[in-house]
Amino acid sequence: MPAYDKRTDVDIAAMRKQETTNYNVMLPGSGTPWEDRGRTGFIPAFLKTCFKSLFGHKALLDQIRRPETTSEATWFAVGCAAMWAVSIAIWDGLIYYRYYRGDLAPTLVVNGEQYLIETALRAAGAVVFLLIFLRVATTMFVSLLGHSTQQQIPKVLIYNVLGYSLGPSILVFVPVLDIFRLFMTPASAVPGFLLHLPLLSFALAGAWIMIDALIGAKTRLYLRAREAVVNVMLIGVVVVVLLVLLYLALYYLWPLILGGSIEPVPKPVAMPA
Repeated sequence: MPAYDKRTDVDIAAMRKQETTNYNVMLPGSGTPWEDRGRTGFIPAFLKTCFKSLFGHKALLDQIRRPETTSEATWFAVGCAAMWAVSIAIWDGLIYYRYYRGDLAPTLVVNGEQYLIETALRAAGAVVFLLIFLRVATTMFVSLLGHSTQQQIPKVLIYNVLGYSLGPSILVFVPVLDIFRLFMTPASAVPGFLLHLPLLSFALAGAWIMIDALIGAKTRLYLRAREAVVNVMLIGVVVVVLLVLLYLALYYLWPLILGGSIEPVPKPVAMPA
């Protein structure tokens, strides 16, 4: 029987030794600006965290000092939700002022009390929606992971990554920089796109939040690029669908239940001769 020597110069991919890299996803960092708010102050820490989420999100997530708890990310999310609420209140006030002045539609009149109630509900609804969906998105993200990945990445870390990804919410205030000119300029003299700046800023903030979530999934959770994109995109689609359904429900059902806050100007009643 002929003898065979073991070849050492054959390079076959299947025969190569597989090397795996283990990442400690729960490795604590030096602390985010938000976690150091006791030293720097509440507002400066919040703003600095928001700006780092815009232009240095990977570094921000690496700085999380207590990735095993959710309290820091939750309170940061509360602050982000408050920014959405304040922005909604500002722009609702701007719309009311324009209706009151007769710029937008001279044939319509606004019920101030009803409009105030609707504004308060919209602002409060934004806060509730964002905080509830943060938990729902975390659960969805976990369910989309493979079984082995779920064992390696704790749910609490996914919650923290998504919570800190809400920092771009600060972009909802971009149109406020031009608010005084919009207040004082007649509607006919304002370019059409400026009247839709709130929606544009909301869309920009939402898109940037998704980008941050994608960065976090890839660089802090160490997911493969395809898995990170699919998970984040699916969650984004669910958000858009829920918002559209909520808008349609409020737009069509609210006036039927409590009546609308903007109604046609009542026609004068002719006095009998």
